[in-house]
Amino acid sequence: MTLYSSAVGRSRGKLCQSVYCCSITLSQERYLRDILARFQFADAKPASVPMQPGVVLDFENSSATPEDRTRYLQAIGSLMYAAVGTRPDLAFVVSYLARFSQQPGPEHWTAIEHVLRYIKGTLDLGLTYRKTNQPLHGYSDANWGACLTTSRSTMGYAFILSGAAIAWCSKREHRVAKSTTDAEYLSLSYASGDAIHLSELLSELGAPVPGPVVLYGDNQGSLALAQHPTNHQGSRHVRISEHYVRERVAEKEIEVRYIATGDMFADIFTKALGPKPFIFHRTNLGLRGAVV
Repeated sequence: MTLYSSAVGRSRGKLCQSVYCCSITLSQERYLRDILARFQFADAKPASVPMQPGVVLDFENSSATPEDRTRYLQAIGSLMYAAVGTRPDLAFVVSYLARFSQQPGPEHWTAIEHVLRYIKGTLDLGLTYRKTNQPLHGYSDANWGACLTTSRSTMGYAFILSGAAIAWCSKREHRVAKSTTDAEYLSLSYASGDAIHLSELLSELGAPVPGPVVLYGDNQGSLALAQHPTNHQGSRHVRISEHYVRERVAEKEIEVRYIATGDMFADIFTKALGPKPFIFHRTNLGLRGAVV
């Protein structure tokens, strides 16, 4: 039973509160329907994932017209608004496709169409928050050397509170990492900055985080770098500013913990996944259909 349902401002979103499940779901279903209608995909065949694993796109000498580029930019902008609003499952693919905005080719537009087909089959998904006993915690991951053009890694992280993501990120790292540990450590450093910000914000709202914010990683080397302030041979090239996570751990504001790769929910922000792992991570980020 839906106790309350209403539009949410100009975002063309929806808030649903379930009286039985004691939950609140935030979605942008109406906004996404408008996107499908705008690009004539309202009747498209749904896809199970936003991008098939193994798809590799590159920059190409495109003969796209100015109109084609404008259409591509419009699609990216529209999808990005949803990806940063209530749909973290779109974060990776939108960030990835945005790299080709200046010179999109036919393959890039085909990838956009696949995203639209995925949206067609997941219009009812929204971030569902409910009462839990678990405080704010995060997941950080990286895909080493994922970008073929720059050899930079793709990093991603998410913070969970009340059963769903409240902050997330998917982006290409700002420099080339020399190892998997280096790439993962850089992601931890970025994530730790958001961890401190969110912790301070919750304190201002009267809901302080009890103890340090737990940040999960699946690379033992990067966790060791964060926990032990020693001169590891593999960390000599790490910039001083990137040791931010180590300082926060030393100050007991953040606690880093290991988690198995299969349970690393931030993996969804670093690469295209098959249906089974994708849906598993998506669900654990709190994306569910609203209870009605």
